[in-house]
Amino acid sequence: MLLVTTADQVSVADAIDTELGHRQNPNLVHTTGHTMTTLALALALGGDDAGDVELLSPQVATGLIDQIPSDSTVHRRHKELAHHDEKADGVGTIAVLAGMNTARTTAWASCGAANPAARATTTNPLVVDLDATEVLSHSDKEHATPTWKKHFG
Repeated sequence: MLLVTTADQVSVADAIDTELGHRQNPNLVHTTGHTMTTLALALALGGDDAGDVELLSPQVATGLIDQIPSDSTVHRRHKELAHHDEKADGVGTIAVLAGMNTARTTAWASCGAANPAARATTTNPLVVDLDATEVLSHSDKEHATPTWKKHFG
């Protein structure tokens, strides 16, 4: 699976763990970086909550992923990040974002001349065309109202 391989090659989990540094227990089997990366991959596969990390089970059989954290481990890591945020003014979120930035920089740097930003100049800028397609979702929230297209999204 391309996403799993890419996340591994650009070391997303390691970058997040490096940014968290001494803030997490060094003896963790599933570090915060590993857990958040696993959850992101599960969401990319169509999951919608922490229990959906099991969507990655087939990847364990292929050897692309070594271990999958349980949904309770995912919840604990989220709680720890939230605790860091409460205690130290957003340091948990900042660490995750900084780790993602490091991984993104690594990924783009590995592209070399194929990186579209490497060819951009002031006279030939890189244009990013964003699609405004509405993604449909359901809502179980109390008093939720649909969009003007008569659905939730």
